[in-house]
Amino acid sequence: MMILLSALAMAASAPQRIDITPELIADLPRQEVTLTHHDESLRCDGPLLADVVAKAGVPSGESVRGPALRTAVVARAADGYSVLFSLGEIDPRLGNGTIILADRCDGKTLDSATGPYRLAIPGDKRGARSVRQLIALEILSID
Repeated sequence: MMILLSALAMAASAPQRIDITPELIADLPRQEVTLTHHDESLRCDGPLLADVVAKAGVPSGESVRGPALRTAVVARAADGYSVLFSLGEIDPRLGNGTIILADRCDGKTLDSATGPYRLAIPGDKRGARSVRQLIALEILSID
């Protein structure tokens, strides 16, 4: 397994970084989801993560096939925490899930301990992938 992981790491192209800003998401349609984090339910809203990365030219919808399925999105938090998602996983038309880039939960703007952005992933049994203090997304392609 370690050999395979090393080969994938060497094959990855240089990442494209998307800094998360209010201007980046201002014109995107918003969704609302409920997630559970530390036994607490939160009602969060924001654009689909797939729509955010599509603004950077990443394939979406019917274009998520073939070579596009070798694309990954790394969510980076201010404290260094990061989580990796496949492009097929974040596109709701393929992965059948809804992952949003939330800037509000329970009707309030996120505070500095959680925001300015977080991922909201309903259905996860634990909140480990709901990255808080999200500041950037990195797009990687495995060729």
